[in-house]
Amino acid sequence: MLRPISTDFNNADLLRKLSDSGVSFVLVGGGAVAAYGCRDDSYLPELDILIDPAIENAKPVIGVVAATEMQFWFRAEDLAKPKKQFQAKQMLYDMDILTPAADENFPAILARSGRVMVGDLEVRVIARDDLIAMKREVVNKQEPGSEKTQARPGLFGGDRKVKPPRGRLCG
Repeated sequence: MLRPISTDFNNADLLRKLSDSGVSFVLVGGGAVAAYGCRDDSYLPELDILIDPAIENAKPVIGVVAATEMQFWFRAEDLAKPKKQFQAKQMLYDMDILTPAADENFPAILARSGRVMVGDLEVRVIARDDLIAMKREVVNKQEPGSEKTQARPGLFGGDRKVKPPRGRLCG
């Protein structure tokens, strides 16, 4: 069972506006991890969403963002391309809007997704296996010596290396 999550009012408001405008998206990143119960804290000040890159879907995204009065330099045509990231981190918003890689099929991702409550809004959340695949891709593409691949002190003072997730996401 997916666990409800909460976020700042502005992020919840942006999610609602996107949803009300018919934008097709799934919650990814830390929000999805929290929804699967793999974070101690279910409150997230920042959210990540993956949108359908179809131009018909990208246009209302641009309309919603424009209505918030955020400054942005993306056009709908830009959001219709693979592997794009728009950082909505202005005007008290803190959200990344992402598009899938060229080899990822958003309708299939959406079909496998679940549902989770973010505040009082039900949204789609990426399936656990898809989330694991996304996390693996991110970790595997890190440059040697980057922050995510360097040894860091562990919880009890020991060193640990961040490794790609294996098998189940948690528990």
